[in-house]
Amino acid sequence: MTLADPRILRTSTTADFLATVPAICGFTARNSLVVIPFSGKRGAGGFRFDLPDDHRTATLTAVAKAIPEFVRRLPGSDGVAVIVYTDGTFAERRGTPHLDLWRAIHPRLRRSGLSIKEAAVVAADGWASYLDPGRPLEGHPLSAIAESHMALEAAYHVDRIADLDAWGALPTPDPELARRVSVAIDDLVHFRERVDGFGIAHPFSPDPVSLAERVMSVPASALGSNLLAEVVAICDAPATRDVLLIALAGGRERGERALQSQIDAWERHAATGEQFDDQARAELAREPSDDDLIMVGRSRFRPRAERLEASIEMLRRAATHAPLTRRAGTLCVLTWMLWARGLMSAAHEMHALARERNPELRMVETLEWLLASGHPEWGYRSSGVQN
Repeated sequence: MTLADPRILRTSTTADFLATVPAICGFTARNSLVVIPFSGKRGAGGFRFDLPDDHRTATLTAVAKAIPEFVRRLPGSDGVAVIVYTDGTFAERRGTPHLDLWRAIHPRLRRSGLSIKEAAVVAADGWASYLDPGRPLEGHPLSAIAESHMALEAAYHVDRIADLDAWGALPTPDPELARRVSVAIDDLVHFRERVDGFGIAHPFSPDPVSLAERVMSVPASALGSNLLAEVVAICDAPATRDVLLIALAGGRERGERALQSQIDAWERHAATGEQFDDQARAELAREPSDDDLIMVGRSRFRPRAERLEASIEMLRRAATHAPLTRRAGTLCVLTWMLWARGLMSAAHEMHALARERNPELRMVETLEWLLASGHPEWGYRSSGVQN
């Protein structure tokens, strides 16, 4: 499932509406079922499911049952639009693709009392509305969506639209950049030095909060070997990895509080010998702060979608250029960011890569529990709560 922030776009035809869906949802989707909850006439973001792998009744029923359950958890939602995106074609089906899926969904939505705003399929060779009994067997031409005046208007409502299909795998690395990243990591880890652009070595002291601000200030594609190496090195150490995660998702102030918490834990360990696991268990006995709940997705604070997406792009670039033996930590933080953004399929893929690289890593185990527990709670709330 993927949730995005609300957009305000007014449409009058199905083609116009389909032209706005990427802007409303904040992503493009392939082989997906996209659901847009409505509050009155306003579409409140969107979430997605993978299309079912088979057409068995039990499989279709499970998907159909999940949709109204998700929508009803969003405060104020009283309507819904459902769009199927598929690489299949009208020609292959000799009719409307995934009509059996819609026939499973429709009665569930009707019984739930949700108003059905739209239901459509966008295939490789055309589109159609499931609500139109006179839809052509070959579908309507895709040009009606691409050439809709709403496509241009929708583009003005978003800075960027995420390509979810790309986030399910790491990008192809640049061999020369990977070599430089490996050398820079060795300098940081073994010599505790950071070499600047002029070849001058400086003492390296890990600062995950400052690092988060630096990597977020430039596009991921512009990050060079030194910054990427620093990300990988900091993600390799549990204490700094957790702080970087919070600073990336929540900003400098939350990152600084997380860093101070780690410093307090180290000082307590040095003074009393109390182990970190024992400290963690003691923390569980008290009322957790909102910052404590960010990692498990239960905080009132909701990370901004654009910040999570920028972090995802940065971590993908860092992970793909990291030496295989040092990828696991970065992949774990990437998995968390994808999960926090609601990208469950991509999160599972990155978690599998992290487990492959280091199955003994504690965060790999933690993420397995987190992914099994479902979506973060902030995904079911309005995006208004930011502090």
